[in-house]
Amino acid sequence: MEVRIGAASAYRHLRGQPLYLDRSALERARRCDYSACESACCRFGAYVGADRRAAIAAHVDGIRPLLAEGDGEDFAALVRFSGVWPRDRMYPGEALYETARHGGACCFVTAKPDDTSGCAIHKYADAAGLPWRQLKPTGCVLFPLLLSVTAGGRVRLFKARRSYCPCSAASGPDAGERVIDIQRESVQYLFDLTASSFDALLEGVAAAKAP
Repeated sequence: MEVRIGAASAYRHLRGQPLYLDRSALERARRCDYSACESACCRFGAYVGADRRAAIAAHVDGIRPLLAEGDGEDFAALVRFSGVWPRDRMYPGEALYETARHGGACCFVTAKPDDTSGCAIHKYADAAGLPWRQLKPTGCVLFPLLLSVTAGGRVRLFKARRSYCPCSAASGPDAGERVIDIQRESVQYLFDLTASSFDALLEGVAAAKAP
Protein backbone atom coordinates (compact mmCIF):
# COMPACT_ATOMS: atom_id res chain seq x y z
CA MET A 1 0.00 0.00 0.00
CA GLU A 2 1.40 3.38 -0.99
CA VAL A 3 1.19 5.96 1.77
CA ARG A 4 0.61 9.58 0.80
CA ILE A 5 1.03 12.66 2.94
CA GLY A 6 -2.31 13.99 4.15
CA ALA A 7 -4.07 17.20 3.13
CA ALA A 8 -3.52 18.81 6.55
CA SER A 9 0.20 18.06 6.79
CA ALA A 10 2.41 20.70 8.40
CA TYR A 11 4.57 20.37 5.26
CA ARG A 12 2.02 21.95 2.96
CA HIS A 13 4.17 21.76 -0.18
CA LEU A 14 4.49 17.99 0.31
CA ARG A 15 0.78 17.23 0.70
CA GLY A 16 -0.31 14.34 -1.48
CA GLN A 17 3.25 13.13 -2.07
CA PRO A 18 4.30 9.49 -1.46
CA LEU A 19 5.96 8.88 1.92
CA TYR A 20 8.21 5.99 2.85
CA LEU A 21 10.57 4.91 5.62
CA ASP A 22 14.26 4.21 5.28
CA ARG A 23 15.38 1.11 7.19
CA SER A 24 17.42 3.34 9.51
CA ALA A 25 14.13 4.49 11.08
CA LEU A 26 13.87 1.03 12.65
CA GLU A 27 17.17 1.43 14.50
CA ARG A 28 17.08 1.81 18.25
CA ALA A 29 18.00 4.91 20.21
CA ARG A 30 17.38 6.59 23.54
CA ARG A 31 14.55 9.05 23.95
CA CYS A 32 15.49 12.73 23.98
CA ASP A 33 16.63 13.99 27.38
CA TYR A 34 17.56 17.64 26.99
CA SER A 35 18.91 17.81 30.53
CA ALA A 36 21.35 14.97 29.84
CA CYS A 37 22.75 16.31 26.57
CA GLU A 38 22.29 20.04 27.32
CA SER A 39 20.14 20.38 24.18
CA ALA A 40 22.99 19.24 21.92
CA CYS A 41 20.70 18.80 18.92
CA CYS A 42 19.78 22.50 19.13
CA ARG A 43 23.25 23.88 18.54
CA PHE A 44 22.61 24.90 14.93
CA GLY A 45 19.16 26.45 15.23
CA ALA A 46 16.31 25.58 12.87
CA TYR A 47 14.62 26.69 9.66
CA VAL A 48 10.91 27.48 9.48
CA GLY A 49 8.48 28.57 6.80
CA ALA A 50 6.20 31.59 7.08
CA ASP A 51 3.34 29.58 8.63
CA ARG A 52 5.38 28.20 11.52
CA ARG A 53 7.11 31.55 12.05
CA ALA A 54 3.68 33.18 12.39
CA ALA A 55 2.62 30.52 14.92
CA ILE A 56 5.66 31.25 17.08
CA ALA A 57 5.14 35.00 16.74
CA ALA A 58 1.56 34.67 18.00
CA HIS A 59 2.91 33.31 21.30
CA VAL A 60 6.16 35.23 21.63
CA ASP A 61 4.89 37.26 24.60
CA GLY A 62 4.53 34.03 26.55
CA ILE A 63 7.83 32.61 25.31
CA ARG A 64 9.88 35.77 25.91
CA PRO A 65 10.16 35.45 29.74
CA LEU A 66 11.87 32.09 29.29
CA LEU A 67 14.63 33.49 27.09
CA ALA A 68 18.01 34.84 28.12
CA GLU A 69 18.09 38.43 29.34
CA GLY A 70 17.67 40.78 26.40
CA ASP A 71 16.54 38.13 23.95
CA GLY A 72 13.09 38.25 22.47
CA GLU A 73 12.75 42.01 22.42
CA ASP A 74 12.87 42.00 18.61
CA PHE A 75 11.08 38.97 17.16
CA ALA A 76 12.47 39.69 13.68
CA ALA A 77 15.97 39.15 15.10
CA LEU A 78 14.96 35.91 16.83
CA VAL A 79 13.46 34.26 13.74
CA ARG A 80 15.07 36.10 10.88
CA PHE A 81 14.70 36.00 7.11
CA SER A 82 17.13 33.53 5.53
CA GLY A 83 16.25 33.56 1.83
CA VAL A 84 14.12 32.14 -0.96
CA TRP A 85 15.13 29.05 -2.93
CA PRO A 86 12.81 28.49 -5.93
CA ARG A 87 14.12 24.96 -6.50
CA ASP A 88 13.87 23.85 -2.89
CA ARG A 89 11.61 20.77 -2.79
CA MET A 90 10.22 21.39 0.70
CA TYR A 91 9.57 25.13 0.43
CA PRO A 92 9.69 25.96 -3.29
CA GLY A 93 9.77 29.70 -3.84
CA GLU A 94 8.71 30.38 -0.25
CA ALA A 95 10.52 32.66 2.18
CA LEU A 96 12.48 30.69 4.75
CA TYR A 97 13.46 31.90 8.19
CA GLU A 98 16.04 30.65 10.68
CA THR A 99 16.25 30.90 14.44
CA ALA A 100 19.17 32.99 15.67
CA ARG A 101 22.08 31.35 17.46
CA HIS A 102 23.47 32.74 20.68
CA GLY A 103 26.40 31.24 22.56
CA GLY A 104 26.67 28.29 20.18
CA ALA A 105 23.03 27.25 20.43
CA CYS A 106 19.57 28.13 19.14
CA CYS A 107 18.23 31.29 20.77
CA PHE A 108 15.28 29.33 22.14
CA VAL A 109 17.47 27.02 24.26
CA THR A 110 16.88 27.92 27.89
CA ALA A 111 17.35 26.65 31.42
CA LYS A 112 14.41 28.70 32.70
CA PRO A 113 12.32 28.23 34.77
CA ASP A 114 13.49 24.88 36.16
CA ASP A 115 17.30 25.02 35.72
CA THR A 116 16.98 22.28 33.09
CA SER A 117 18.14 22.77 29.52
CA GLY A 118 15.35 22.67 26.96
CA CYS A 119 13.35 24.53 24.34
CA ALA A 120 11.57 27.72 25.44
CA ILE A 121 8.83 27.12 22.88
CA HIS A 122 8.25 23.58 24.18
CA LYS A 123 8.33 24.65 27.83
CA TYR A 124 5.92 27.50 27.18
CA ALA A 125 3.48 25.25 25.31
CA ASP A 126 3.53 22.63 28.08
CA ALA A 127 2.93 25.25 30.77
CA ALA A 128 0.11 26.84 28.77
CA GLY A 129 -1.53 23.52 27.93
CA LEU A 130 -0.92 23.98 24.21
CA PRO A 131 0.09 21.29 21.67
CA TRP A 132 3.84 21.88 21.33
CA ARG A 133 4.01 20.08 17.97
CA GLN A 134 2.01 22.94 16.47
CA LEU A 135 4.50 25.59 17.64
CA LYS A 136 8.03 24.19 17.45
CA PRO A 137 9.93 24.19 14.14
CA THR A 138 8.86 21.10 12.20
CA GLY A 139 12.43 19.83 11.94
CA CYS A 140 12.71 19.90 15.74
CA VAL A 141 9.43 18.00 16.10
CA LEU A 142 10.66 15.33 13.67
CA PHE A 143 14.21 14.92 15.03
CA PRO A 144 16.01 12.48 15.29
CA LEU A 145 14.27 11.63 12.03
CA LEU A 146 15.12 13.69 8.95
CA LEU A 147 13.43 13.89 5.57
CA SER A 148 14.57 14.21 2.00
CA VAL A 149 12.57 14.68 -1.18
CA THR A 150 13.52 12.97 -4.44
CA ALA A 151 13.30 14.66 -7.84
CA GLY A 152 10.15 12.58 -8.42
CA GLY A 153 8.54 13.91 -5.26
CA ARG A 154 8.87 10.88 -2.99
CA VAL A 155 9.48 11.81 0.65
CA ARG A 156 11.91 9.64 2.60
CA LEU A 157 12.20 9.54 6.38
CA PHE A 158 15.52 8.40 7.81
CA LYS A 159 17.43 8.49 11.07
CA ALA A 160 19.90 11.33 11.68
CA ARG A 161 23.54 10.50 12.40
CA ARG A 162 24.72 12.84 15.14
CA SER A 163 27.40 11.44 17.42
CA TYR A 164 26.90 14.32 19.86
CA CYS A 165 23.16 13.59 20.29
CA PRO A 166 22.28 10.58 22.45
CA CYS A 167 18.87 10.34 20.76
CA SER A 168 20.46 9.80 17.33
CA ALA A 169 23.64 7.95 18.29
CA ALA A 170 23.50 4.22 17.62
CA SER A 171 22.28 1.88 20.33
CA GLY A 172 22.63 -1.87 20.55
CA PRO A 173 19.88 -4.16 19.16
CA ASP A 174 18.40 -4.59 22.63
CA ALA A 175 18.91 -1.03 23.86
CA GLY A 176 16.45 1.82 23.74
CA GLU A 177 13.43 1.93 21.43
CA ARG A 178 12.99 2.04 17.68
CA VAL A 179 13.24 5.62 16.49
CA ILE A 180 10.04 5.34 14.47
CA ASP A 181 8.15 4.13 17.56
CA ILE A 182 9.47 7.03 19.64
CA GLN A 183 8.38 9.44 16.94
CA ARG A 184 5.07 7.84 15.98
CA GLU A 185 2.85 10.68 17.28
CA SER A 186 5.07 13.34 15.70
CA VAL A 187 5.14 11.58 12.32
CA GLN A 188 1.37 11.13 12.34
CA TYR A 189 0.86 14.80 13.18
CA LEU A 190 3.44 16.30 10.79
CA PHE A 191 2.32 14.24 7.81
CA ASP A 192 -1.39 14.02 8.69
CA LEU A 193 -1.47 10.22 8.80
CA THR A 194 -4.13 7.96 10.23
CA ALA A 195 -3.12 5.05 12.43
CA SER A 196 -3.66 2.66 9.53
CA SER A 197 -1.51 4.78 7.21
CA PHE A 198 1.28 4.79 9.79
CA ASP A 199 1.05 1.01 10.10
CA ALA A 200 1.27 0.77 6.31
CA LEU A 201 4.55 2.75 6.47
CA LEU A 202 5.95 0.13 8.84
CA GLU A 203 4.70 -2.70 6.63
CA GLY A 204 6.38 -1.07 3.65
CA VAL A 205 9.81 -0.96 5.26
CA ALA A 206 9.37 -4.51 6.56
CA ALA A 207 8.49 -5.71 3.05
CA ALA A 208 11.57 -3.94 1.67
CA LYS A 209 13.74 -5.84 4.15
CA ALA A 210 12.33 -9.22 3.15
CA PRO A 211 14.54 -11.33 0.81
